[in-house]
Order: sequence, then structure tokens, then C-alpha cells
Amino acid sequence: MLEFERIRHAYNGSLSVRDVSFKVQPGEVVSLLGPSGCGKTTLLRLAAGLEQPQHGSISLHGDVISSPDYIQPPEQRGIGYMFQDYALFPHMSIQE
Repeated sequence: MLEFERIRHAYNGSLSVRDVSFKVQPGEVVSLLGPSGCGKTTLLRLAAGLEQPQHGSISLHGDVISSPDYIQPPEQRGIGYMFQDYALFPHMSIQE
């Protein structure tokens, strides 16, 4: 299970994620939907370990992988994400 608990993150004083909490169960498919600038990519970057939350924690299978005081290196998480930009590989589908 991947769990976000009271995550808050800002860039240059501008809050991009405010007190977000949710759980993703094993095998569950989740989509992050919202307008540009609402924090979707920030949440993915936090889960992958590319950013560190300024408040709250992220746990994977019950173990904290990210908090203001600790960040597990991205390469030790086994988490990745697909970029949304179709122009990266315009000749391929998601399945390919």
C-alpha cells in the first residue's frame, strides 16, 4: 500500500500541495485529475523520491519512505511514473 498522510509542499513559498491524504491499495489503479498547477506532478515526484515533503509523510507497505526528516533514495523505492507528454514518444502507445 502507498499512503500519503497530510502532505504539504511548496515551491518558492507558493503552496502546490496542501494537506493531501490518501491510500492506494496493492493492485489498485489511481488517476490524479485536475487543472494545470494543482499539484498532480508534485505528488508523483514526491512518491518517486524526486522531491521531499515539507510536512507529512509517505509510506510504502507500512514503512515511511519520505518525510521532512527522512527521504529514501529514489532507486531504492521501486516507484516510477510515465510522463504525460505525448511528444516524448509520439510513435508509441502506452502499452508499447
